[in-house]
Amino acid sequence: NLILEAAGLIESVQAPETLDAFIDERAAFLAEYQNPAYADEYRSFVDDVRKKTSTVAGDDKFARAVARYLFKLMAYKDEYEVARLYIDGPFKKNIAKTFTGDYRLKFHMAPPVFNSGKDALGRPKKKEFGPWMMTAFSLLSKLKFLRGSVFDLFGHTAERKLERRLIADYRARISSIADSVTPENVDAALAIASLPDEIRGYGPVKEQSMMAAEAKLPDLMRNFEDTNSTAKVA
Repeated sequence: NLILEAAGLIESVQAPETLDAFIDERAAFLAEYQNPAYADEYRSFVDDVRKKTSTVAGDDKFARAVARYLFKLMAYKDEYEVARLYIDGPFKKNIAKTFTGDYRLKFHMAPPVFNSGKDALGRPKKKEFGPWMMTAFSLLSKLKFLRGSVFDLFGHTAERKLERRLIADYRARISSIADSVTPENVDAALAIASLPDEIRGYGPVKEQSMMAAEAKLPDLMRNFEDTNSTAKVA
């Protein structure tokens, strides 16, 4: 099999990523995204859930779902993160590999500080910005420490407030059920923990997907409670 794998005739069988490695990778990302304290906040919450459910849930699938979707909520892509990805990510390397000679970068964006109204679909209108934006990105990426503070230039918009509320609501929801997860109701708990998977997009699109996801929450919580009650009776 090793020879066949080396020849590319069959796919290599990769061992499943451990939960520890899964958490470590995402904590490292959050440390770059914000700071080590933010990463520790993530790790501490997931570790607490893991301890509460390790002996009753049968395996780590609930803790893994919490690790996955809490990370998704905490790593929301705001202006600071977009700037960081343009500066620190593979963007510049890919541009250099793809284009040669004299070329000019143009960015089509809709930053809230340059609000140009809405398009026909209710989305913020985008404007064109020149190559000077790379300098702006470099400066903006250094201001990520302002994220969520009273001095956050972008943090007072409805979208950013919503993203922070989603994090708080998710943590409160998971904390409310973690002590009650059992082998019998773990699938119902998993559906609750995985609900952020349905939240997609940006701006109005994200808001609509969030509302659709939250509309499902009462039924999911009811199913968890009903399964929990049935297990106790049995």
